[in-house]
Amino acid sequence: MKASHLIAGDRIRITKVPDGVFLSETVDVYERIIARNRPVRIYEVDKWGTPWYEVRIRVDGRLEYHHLAVMEEDKNWVWVG
Repeated sequence: MKASHLIAGDRIRITKVPDGVFLSETVDVYERIIARNRPVRIYEVDKWGTPWYEVRIRVDGRLEYHHLAVMEEDKNWVWVG
């Protein structure tokens, strides 16, 4: 499945850090998502057709919110439903 086929409400599982991510903070977020081994839900497809999902991660007792896009070239996810 391609990222352009995803719609709001779809669930995907992140399987690895996408190619081209260089910021250590972003790599850390992806590693935490992968370690949880739970799907994430697409909450929006923007006007350019890019699907977005949000994750909440607890760090040092507080919640962090991260909004991540699924790019068309990404091969780091599988469709769950």
